[in-house]
Amino acid sequence: MHLVSVIINSHNGSRYIKKALNSLINQTYSNIEIIVWDNASTDSTKKIVENFKNKKIKYFFSKKFEPLYTARNNAIRKCNGKYICFCDVDDLYFPKKIEKQIISLIRHRKYVGYSNLFICKNFNNQKIHYKKLPKQVKINFNLLKNYHICMVSLIFDSKILKRLMFNSKYNFIGDFDLVIRLSKKFSFDYIHEP
Repeated sequence: MHLVSVIINSHNGSRYIKKALNSLINQTYSNIEIIVWDNASTDSTKKIVENFKNKKIKYFFSKKFEPLYTARNNAIRKCNGKYICFCDVDDLYFPKKIEKQIISLIRHRKYVGYSNLFICKNFNNQKIHYKKLPKQVKINFNLLKNYHICMVSLIFDSKILKRLMFNSKYNFIGDFDLVIRLSKKFSFDYIHEP
């Protein structure tokens, strides 16, 4: 089983982090490390993370607040896994998310994968994101017309991600930029199940 690094980026996310961490600890795919990148929080995030006392969790604190994509890149540099995925502090994973994506990536020999997901408000009122199967042919052209990939659903081969990284000059579209750049070089694996 390949090691998978899961990054949680957080800034004052104490309201959500316990649920996010529990959703990762309860994955059926057990060979994971959880990189918590705390972006200069002033709330009780650190205390909540330390109360887990779980060896899979690695906590890093940034003394100064940094833009999101700088923080994401700093967290990536701490990862040891063959694969990297992101579960932001207000996100949750279903128990088999990592297992299903790893099996699919390996089976289809892909370097980047994404899945369907539910969009929720206050962890209630689930709304499915993709009702129809997204088009897979020439994904970069389809993405320019209709960008439909969410960060929480992505999984990357770490060699690819560490080579390309996020462009830290962006404040809001860093994930869009990265996915477009990746889609020019690689076809993506997709799982329609949320």
